[in-house]
Parts: sequence; structure tokens; C-alpha cells
Amino acid sequence: MSRHLFVLVAALGPVLANATSLALSPYPRSAGTAASLQGVLQCVVSGGVASVMSLASHDARSGGVAMGVAVAASAVAALVVFCSGAVRLPARRSERLVAVRG
Repeated sequence: MSRHLFVLVAALGPVLANATSLALSPYPRSAGTAASLQGVLQCVVSGGVASVMSLASHDARSGGVAMGVAVAASAVAALVVFCSGAVRLPARRSERLVAVRG
């Protein structure tokens, strides 16, 4: 079990750093503000989830279950936010130029 957790946590470093830079690359003027907002949201959400997990876990076995539920719930929440259209991907530069010229 600990090997799987190690792989999950070890993969977060390169994935999150690259995902953040790719998400902010279309907005160079507001990248600093967006990055700081993302950092605040990460701290608030992780603090809340850790608090709920500590209340839900009574022993080592239930702690693992609580963590698995938290990871699955986070993935579902991210999918719901993405599919709801709350996150809009910017148009590519070539598409923006065609829209301006057309």
C-alpha cells in the first residue's frame, strides 16, 4: 500500500508544476495573481480535507479508507467542475486571428 501512495505523491511534483504553467500561459498579465489565488485555494482545501479525514479516521485502517475516499471525491469534484463549463479553455492564437480577420 505504501508503494502506491509513494507513486501517487511522487507524480504530483512534475504534474502539478507543468499543469499550472500550462494553465497560466495564455494569461501572462494576470499569471501572478492567478498563481497566488491557486495557492490559497490549495491550502484552504487541503486543510479542510485533512481536518475531515482526521475526524473520520479512528485507526490506521480507517485512515487509509478516509484518504482513498478523499482522493476519489477530489477527482469527481474536478471532473464535475470541468464538465460543467466553469473552466473555459482559451481559444488558440490561430483561432483568435481568424475570428478577428473574419
